[in-house]
Amino acid sequence: MTMGGTLRVVTDPQDPAVEAFADLVARTFPDPDLVVTAEGVRRRVAGRVTPERIDFLLVAEEDGRLTGAAAFCYLPGPDAAFSGYLVVDRTQRGRGWGRRLFNERARLLREAAAGLGRPGPRALFIEVANPLRLPPDRLAAERAAGMDPVHRRRIFRHFGFQQVAVRYVEPPARPGGQPVTYMDLLCLVTDPELQRAGWLPAGMVLETLRHAWPGYIDAEAYLAYLRAQVQGDRIPLVPVEGIEDDAPGAGRKVGSP
Repeated sequence: MTMGGTLRVVTDPQDPAVEAFADLVARTFPDPDLVVTAEGVRRRVAGRVTPERIDFLLVAEEDGRLTGAAAFCYLPGPDAAFSGYLVVDRTQRGRGWGRRLFNERARLLREAAAGLGRPGPRALFIEVANPLRLPPDRLAAERAAGMDPVHRRRIFRHFGFQQVAVRYVEPPARPGGQPVTYMDLLCLVTDPELQRAGWLPAGMVLETLRHAWPGYIDAEAYLAYLRAQVQGDRIPLVPVEGIEDDAPGAGRKVGSP
């Protein structure tokens, strides 16, 4: 584990770390519809605190160089959190940066909730590629970029994430992009009652996504697609799929016996 380097939250939209973060994301994710622009990051940093959300760009640096980063937000309404990115430079993996970012993200989210008198966040949501639905060329590109989706999902399961049992569609990370249909919504539940229940209130999930998704999309169209899949007011949590075998088409599908 690395003993050097620092973590900090970026608060100035002109901070050079913004451009470095956007470049790291572009080098990490081969699909352009998953790559946020530097301008988009600057807008989030400039307006990082609103009544609906508190945004964080947490960067890890060593010797003046960006080694990793996490972009995430706390949402007071549903008392939940949403993390768009947690990335580590390929040359810096295996040194503990991911764990440090993960832990500091959790601390900052608890601090944000406590500052507003909230007990949470009750849950943290993330979007992760599903190797069972990845087109072969995308799967090959992810592996070439050092981001094997099977290994990544195994890590998230180890950290306690579960899969939200809906067919998820991720909005594009930039204006003019296309929806991404091979992603899943995963959730790390921290609320004890929700942990025991094994399901999430549908209203909580939908409100989280409405405020977490970018403002340039038609959120209602995406939300309607999710609502149509929900029976009643509960969305089950299931084990993370796509980790038993790295071949597309293997493994258990959400909702299958």
